[in-house]
Amino acid sequence: MRAISRDNHLLELLLHESAEVRDDDRYMFTQYAAIVSVAVVVIGAMATVFYLTCPAGYSNCSADGRLTPVSVWIYIGAPMLPIVLIAYAVLISAILTLRSYYLRTLEVRIHQLTGQAGDRLPVPSWAHIGLEVTGQTHSGRWGLLNLFLIYGIISLMVVECLYLALSKIPTTRLRVFAMAVDGTLLAILTSAAVLNIAKGRLLWEAALERLPGRLLRTNSGFPRRSPATDERSLGSFLLLPRNQEELLKALFIPICFAIGRWLSPSIPELTYDMFWYSLGFFLVFEFVIYQARYLLNDVRDREVDCRPGLTKPRFPCSWINDPERLRFALKAAFGSFLARLLIAGLQVGCVFPYTDWKWAWHVGFLTVVFVIALPYESFRSRCIATANARSGRRAAFLTVAVISVVGLGYGLRSALGLWLAGVEDKFALLLLALGASFFGSTFVALTWALESTRADEDALARGKGHLVLFRRMASRAADHAKVPLRHNERVLAGWQPLLAPWCIAAVLATTGLAAFAFYLLRDYRGVVVYSLHVGAVSQWVVVTAGLASITGLAVVAPIRASVVLTLLNAAVVGIVLHHHSEPVAKSALAAVIVALPLIVTCSFRNMRFDDLPNFTTKLIRVGAGGAQALYSWFAQAR
Repeated sequence: MRAISRDNHLLELLLHESAEVRDDDRYMFTQYAAIVSVAVVVIGAMATVFYLTCPAGYSNCSADGRLTPVSVWIYIGAPMLPIVLIAYAVLISAILTLRSYYLRTLEVRIHQLTGQAGDRLPVPSWAHIGLEVTGQTHSGRWGLLNLFLIYGIISLMVVECLYLALSKIPTTRLRVFAMAVDGTLLAILTSAAVLNIAKGRLLWEAALERLPGRLLRTNSGFPRRSPATDERSLGSFLLLPRNQEELLKALFIPICFAIGRWLSPSIPELTYDMFWYSLGFFLVFEFVIYQARYLLNDVRDREVDCRPGLTKPRFPCSWINDPERLRFALKAAFGSFLARLLIAGLQVGCVFPYTDWKWAWHVGFLTVVFVIALPYESFRSRCIATANARSGRRAAFLTVAVISVVGLGYGLRSALGLWLAGVEDKFALLLLALGASFFGSTFVALTWALESTRADEDALARGKGHLVLFRRMASRAADHAKVPLRHNERVLAGWQPLLAPWCIAAVLATTGLAAFAFYLLRDYRGVVVYSLHVGAVSQWVVVTAGLASITGLAVVAPIRASVVLTLLNAAVVGIVLHHHSEPVAKSALAAVIVALPLIVTCSFRNMRFDDLPNFTTKLIRVGAGGAQALYSWFAQAR
């Protein structure tokens, strides 16, 4: 009796659900007519706009006073409107496909409960009969023809829109860019539409496979992350491989852009076009190409990064143990890498300016990202091999080579920011690149010194061979600080080994940045070798040597003395520059630039390895807390 009652209750539930799904199905079909109507209106309105306008800034537009000048990017972006309509149509098609499978499953279950499984016309069967006129592989010929007519009409409208837009775009480069972007989007949508029509079963099977996990998440109160793991999703990794502390490196470009605009004399005035061009190339360089380089690195190091004790939140580790999922992840990573190269190529070849050999600078900056990656990866791999072989001297040499090369990315970013600001003096770019490279080596060396405390030397030799030397140096520093070599101790707070990589790199960084600041402010413009400037140059050489001496003492002294010497270093730079008639603001900024390696050194030496994870988040919280405290001070009644 209980089984019969349960079946009756289930049958009633299935009949009610079937009726509700059919109502939704009827409503969704009416939206196709609305899409076609909207597409007709959009194309008509755009054709009218195209007929009455012309691209601003081009000769064929200025010669015809009857047309209204508009930005050429309006024509480039116009086809996006009908493409959005196609995207919505494909979305509706996917929902209809899943609903069709769901409704047919309900009908089959009703047939079983009511004993109609063998009947020629079981009731209800509309979801099965309706396939004759809906868009599925097994639909009738007229049904498929009707579906193709709907998509065909919308596609013809998009083609018309593309033709109207391209006829108004005056240059071949921008036409290629528009066709590449719109063609890629249309190819994706066409593939999705074909998948809905011909391979709807794949969508249904994927939905069923993911249903238990979704139910589990719902039963668990909608947790933010999967209950099975606490890692990034594959999509998040492919979109932005490095999304935490590494993003701080991206600040080098805008900071050096601001430095160049403020300190450098004789640079062109900042215009609206120059600002957007600089912003665009910054985004392509940092978030397209450099993230592509990180993607290759993290895919290559996925096994090492996912080992216990050496885990980093990069490649999703749960995908590694499943060969099928791993193959899919690697294919997706390869596709993401190619897409990034394509995006960068379109921007450089079609959008960014060509004048004054800028295209060569663009290609050079983007190519150097991978050029400097080659020796870094080579030295790092050989460093791991020699560490495993217990070859002490060779491993130490390769570690020095690694730390020397790893800072080149910082120098490249800094030179790019200065170049985007309008500084064309190649000697100034070279000085900043050298100083920033040594600064990057200082930053990375301090990070690796703290990172080396989280595992023993044998574990580091197996996966992070370049950290073995840092662990030995950190051990000496910990002995001077009289603290154990552990990840929760400030091991760098005491006296430092004179030959520690972070000490040598900080001295070289301070020297390089001081030379850059003095050169940029005094504006020698490449004639420093002439006898007329020998006396002046000698003065700055003496000052730079004095700063290097103060820095050398600061990097090896205990943390408190190092802070005092850092302040002294900045004060010397500011006073000397102000004495030579430089404004106070410029002198202060130059002093901060020169003291930056020591500021970073003091900050890291006062930290533990446990302070490094989520450092960016902590920094933001400190900033927000400081803003709140400042607001509270202003809000006090007085």
